[in-house]
Amino acid sequence: MFSARKNTWYNERLVDVLTPFALPELRKIAQNALESDDYAFFYLDLLNENYREGDGEKIAKKLAKEKKPHDFHHAGITVLNIFEANTTADCRLPLELLIEESVCGQCRLDAVELLEKAGVLSAELSEEMAFDSYKLSLAYGD
Repeated sequence: MFSARKNTWYNERLVDVLTPFALPELRKIAQNALESDDYAFFYLDLLNENYREGDGEKIAKKLAKEKKPHDFHHAGITVLNIFEANTTADCRLPLELLIEESVCGQCRLDAVELLEKAGVLSAELSEEMAFDSYKLSLAYGD
């Protein structure tokens, strides 16, 4: 059903509509997006209901390739959505990368909260958040 042109407005809307469904075909599209630079990050929203343990490492590798701050921010929001729906210890690597590279205080705070929820927030990172410029994250250093 997806258009032959991978990164289109039409395909973004299809991903929006299909995100709530768990189907092998949707997981395959998300896996193709993880393994290829030809697919935009928005395809990973399909992992919200199709996530499997071990995807976290692949997500971190794809996230690390995003060099433009604006694109990284949108990729980070996708990563946060995935791990909000699938909070496991597997989230540690991509969320720590998000915290390290993001210029968005809200995204950093959300990532810390997800790490804490998953039980993988390091003492070092918790302490470091006391010095984060985003005022709501100051509570994490206490």
